[in-house]
Amino acid sequence: MERFCEEQLWNTSLLVDNTWPQFTDCFRHTVLIWLPCAFLFLMLPYYVTSVRQRATDIEFKITALFGARLCCCITLTVLSFLHLAMRTRALTISTSPAAYLGDALYILSYTTLCLMTQFERLKGVHTSTIPFFFWLLTSLCNIIHLYTMVILKLYAYYTVSFTVFLLTYSLQLCSLALTAFVNNRGNERGKKGQRLCPETTCSFPSYLTFWWMTRLVVTGFGRDLEEGDLWQLPAGERSANLADRFNRMWAEEQRVCQQANRKEQCRATNASQSTKESTHLLDNGSPPDHHKEEEEGRWRPRLMRTLVRMMAGDFCVIFLQKAVSDFLYLCTPLLLGAMMRYLSLRETGREWQGYVLCLYAFNTSLAHGVDQVAYECSGNFIPFLLEPVQQLTQIGMKRVMLLPSQSLRQNAVVPEQRLVRSAHHDASTLGCDHQQVPSKSGTHL
Repeated sequence: MERFCEEQLWNTSLLVDNTWPQFTDCFRHTVLIWLPCAFLFLMLPYYVTSVRQRATDIEFKITALFGARLCCCITLTVLSFLHLAMRTRALTISTSPAAYLGDALYILSYTTLCLMTQFERLKGVHTSTIPFFFWLLTSLCNIIHLYTMVILKLYAYYTVSFTVFLLTYSLQLCSLALTAFVNNRGNERGKKGQRLCPETTCSFPSYLTFWWMTRLVVTGFGRDLEEGDLWQLPAGERSANLADRFNRMWAEEQRVCQQANRKEQCRATNASQSTKESTHLLDNGSPPDHHKEEEEGRWRPRLMRTLVRMMAGDFCVIFLQKAVSDFLYLCTPLLLGAMMRYLSLRETGREWQGYVLCLYAFNTSLAHGVDQVAYECSGNFIPFLLEPVQQLTQIGMKRVMLLPSQSLRQNAVVPEQRLVRSAHHDASTLGCDHQQVPSKSGTHL
C-alpha cells in the first residue's frame, strides 16, 4: 500500500494527537473515494432489477429537473477529466497511482449516473435511493478534503486544482439537493379513476419523512375524505398480484415434487426388474394402483415451503433492519463512555473530539429512529401478505368439502385439494383457524 500511495494508509498519532482531525493523503485518495464508488457499483444489479420490475414503459418528458441532473453529471465528468489531466502535469497535490485511480473511478461513477438517469426516464420510474446515498457519501467524504486544503493552505500553492475541487464539490451538493425532487405522478389517474400512489414515485427524503402524504393529511384536516381523494394501492401490495405470485410458486412447487416422485418411481421400477434368488416370481395378478403410488409419493407439495420461498426476501430485509437497529442501540453506552472519558480529561487543543462525539451521537440516534420506523412498517406488512394466502386456503377447503361423493372426493385431482392437504400439515405453524370455514349447508366444519 505504501508503494501504491507513496505513504502509509493510516497514522493514529497524526489523527488523535493533533489539534484537528488530519488524515493521510493515502487515506483521502483511497478510502474516501472508493467507499461511495463501491456502494454505487455493488448496488447496480439491484438497481437494474428494481427498475425493470417497476417499469411502466411510459417515457417521462425532458423536464428542467431531468436536464439539471444530467447537466450536473456531465459537468462533473468533464471536471474529473480536467483534474486527471492536471495531475499528469503535477499541478495537483498528489501524483501517486492511488490518486490516478481515484479520478478514474469518479469518471466511471459519473458516467454511470448519467446512464441511470436516462434509463429511469425511458422506463418511466423513479429510484432516487441509490443516487441519493451516493451523493450523500461523496459529499460527506469530500468534507475532509475541503478542510484539509483550507487548514494547510494548499490553495495558495495549487490554486487551479483548488478551484476545480470547489466547483466539483458545489456540483455534488447540487446533485444531492436535486435527488430530493422528482417528477411527481401522484396526481395522475389510474384505470378506475383513482390517483396513483405517490409512495412509489417519491424521492427518498420524501419517503423517509412521509412528506409524500402531506397533501392527503391537509385535505383530510379541512374536510371529509372522499373516494376520489384516495390513491390506488401500489402494485406490490394488491391481492391480485400477490395471489398470482403465490399461484406461480405453488405450481412450481407441485412440478418439482412431481419430478422428484417420477425419478424415485423410475428407480423403484428398475430395482424391481432385477431378479435375484430371493425374488418372488409369482404375484397375485392384481394390477398396480398408480393413483395410490402417486398419493403415497415421498415428495409432496408443502404450503410452508412455498410461503418461505415467496417471502424469504421480505423477511431477510426485516431481519437486516432489526440487526442494524440493535447494533445502533448497543452503540449508545459505548458512545456515552467515550464522552465521559473526554469530559474527565479535558485536554487542551482537542476540543474537536467533543464536537465529533456529539455529532456522532446525534447521527446514531437519528439513524436508530429511522431504522426502527422502517422495521416496524415492514413487520406490519407481513400479515397483509399472508391474508390472501389464508383466503385461498379456506376457499380450497370449501370446494373440496362440497364435492358430491366420497369416491369423487378421493379421485378428483384439483389444485385446491393438494393445497388443503399441505395446509392441514402446516396449519399449526401458520395459525390459520380452519374450523371457521362454513359449509354449504350452513354448519361449521
